[in-house]
Amino acid sequence: MTNRKDILLQTERLYLRHFYEDDFDNLYLLSSNENVMRFFPEVLDVKQTKELLNRIIESYGLYGHCFWAAFLKDSDTFIGMCGLLHQKINHRVETEIAYRILDDYWNQGFATESAIACKNYAFHQLGKNRVISLIRPDNIPSKRVALKTGLTLEAKVLFQEQEHELYSLNNHTELNKKYKDLER
Repeated sequence: MTNRKDILLQTERLYLRHFYEDDFDNLYLLSSNENVMRFFPEVLDVKQTKELLNRIIESYGLYGHCFWAAFLKDSDTFIGMCGLLHQKINHRVETEIAYRILDDYWNQGFATESAIACKNYAFHQLGKNRVISLIRPDNIPSKRVALKTGLTLEAKVLFQEQEHELYSLNNHTELNKKYKDLER
């Protein structure tokens, strides 16, 4: 069971916390899953997963955020990861909302729930002015998550030598939407 002090974000059903070295098995379960990794360049082996875990942990020190491990609140079951990634797109530093959920937990709203929590954290705790998501054109489920999170399609970009759609949301757009909702 997670020490509740380790929890960074909570939603109705989930909590997110930092990854630690002893989370390797969970991360490998996720990164070696062909269904989960379908829209990524490749399924990761043991060595690549260790490298990913090291990069995640290193990013906490460099940027203060990266992927966080996602668990069900009621059972402490690992279901995937969601977080805020530091990306450079077209010579611009961006904060990407990114997620990977184990396929046993797909179509239950967990990706959207965790993505909304990350968006709110980026805007309200980190003071970010903008968030993005980079999504492969054929990844329809992730496009739905982006739209439900409030992001809209901005452009097509080349990322990691593959075409991606860049979805974005500016903090002022989010605030304007809230004010319009209050006026109704």
